Amino acid sequence: MANRPDSVDAADFMFAGTGSACAAARISRRAARRSTRADAGRKLLSAALAGDPDEAIEQAELLLRDRSLCTYYDEVAVKGLQLAANDVARGSVTAVQLSRIEATTNDLVDGLDSYEDREPPARVIEDDWSRTGPLAPAGSADTEANADEAVADGARESADTAREETRSPEENAAIAANCRVLCIPGRGPLDPLAATLLMQLLGKHGFPTKALPHEAASRASIESLDAGDVSVVCILYLQLDGIPSHLYYLIKRIRARLPNAAIVVGLWNAQETEHRSTELRSAIGAASLATSLRDILAACGREKAPTDEDALALING
Repeated sequence: MANRPDSVDAADFMFAGTGSACAAARISRRAARRSTRADAGRKLLSAALAGDPDEAIEQAELLLRDRSLCTYYDEVAVKGLQLAANDVARGSVTAVQLSRIEATTNDLVDGLDSYEDREPPARVIEDDWSRTGPLAPAGSADTEANADEAVADGARESADTAREETRSPEENAAIAANCRVLCIPGRGPLDPLAATLLMQLLGKHGFPTKALPHEAASRASIESLDAGDVSVVCILYLQLDGIPSHLYYLIKRIRARLPNAAIVVGLWNAQETEHRSTELRSAIGAASLATSLRDILAACGREKAPTDEDALALING
């Protein structure tokens, strides 16, 4: 992106039009919201380390005023768990603290069970023209990068939900009811918590779900894995450095046991996934890669929704 001049000529700004000013204000707000995600994740982790579920739920309810449950989990809960997983990997989390994180996260999920996973009504926010007019300070490179990334985030979220929004609630319900999802956490001690978040969201969207421990797909247990008519297998990692061989062989065992099931693997760091996308896809074969719970929900919907005709056939029997 070209460097922005230190000052903006008033006449030039006027020719930009009020539409551009409004767009700039919206981008600024979205970038600011993105910059607070890490802080919210750290606050959640602090509450979890202290074993204070009430504080965690209070923070969540405030944030849920202007975002969906899935967005809150992606932006805050998963980020907090990833921070905790990093601390566990460094050996800086005690057994007592680990138990507190597990208990607080489970209490948080229970406390938010009454929330539907949908975007809340849009609030009318008055534009701050002083920040977009001729006298507004020039943005730093970091601010511009955050704004660009925020726009990209919004575009990805819109693309993920566009197809679902074009179908009727009956069609979406029929698709979900015919897509059984099996959740298997990774080897990390906190990975089952990511599965708990996902299962709640899947249930709210009508997907029949089942969770099994990581050991259920081990070499010793894979032959006795009872998965029934599973359509999608979700393998969830909060932290995964590189492409460990155990993931490759885990997918290979699941594919052999459930040859007709689609496989979705997440939750990697988005930048790491993009940087090593070719290598990752080569290692895990045809399995889908996901960097958020929203991506996993979308992947589950795609597995049983190739066409609108298929959705109508499910309804009409």
